[in-house]
Amino acid sequence: MGYVSGAYMIPKNIEEGDAALIDTWEANNAKIITWINNSVEHSIGTQLVKYETAKEVWDYLQRLFTQSNFTKQYQLENDIRALHQKNMSIQEFYSAMTDLWDQLALTESAELKACGDYIEHREQQRLVQFLTALRSDFEGLRGSICIVLHCLLLTLLSVSYWLKKYVFSLILKREFFLLQILLY
Repeated sequence: MGYVSGAYMIPKNIEEGDAALIDTWEANNAKIITWINNSVEHSIGTQLVKYETAKEVWDYLQRLFTQSNFTKQYQLENDIRALHQKNMSIQEFYSAMTDLWDQLALTESAELKACGDYIEHREQQRLVQFLTALRSDFEGLRGSICIVLHCLLLTLLSVSYWLKKYVFSLILKREFFLLQILLY
């Protein structure tokens, strides 16, 4: 780990009899670079040859995959916007939406996850995404929920609490009611 983190750097200012330290460091550094190279796809491995130390290789990979985190966020945001209930049950639709939200949450920094205001905003955004992607059968209920949410925001009550406790339950009841109508 010290070679990758930079804690073990190539020895400098050594005396003549300590050449073995440099040889050992170079051998270990080369092993780690080889392990890393053997662990990545060939197209990525060809980019690693220009680096001399395991730390340089690791830093390059960190930059490469940190940048791809943006790509993952972009794709997940697109998937969320494209997801609509259509012929899914509420349970199936909510599960699909939750799966995407959970994946997106994995891309958030620890600082964001610790910020209560951000979490509240994220939950409001999720509720909007969920409500707007419901079938038109739920238009009346969607309008009622939006009115109640407006009142909640005026009283500074937590939307995320209300979402988890009531909205999903209301929508499930509405779906059950609609299914009953179709059966009779």
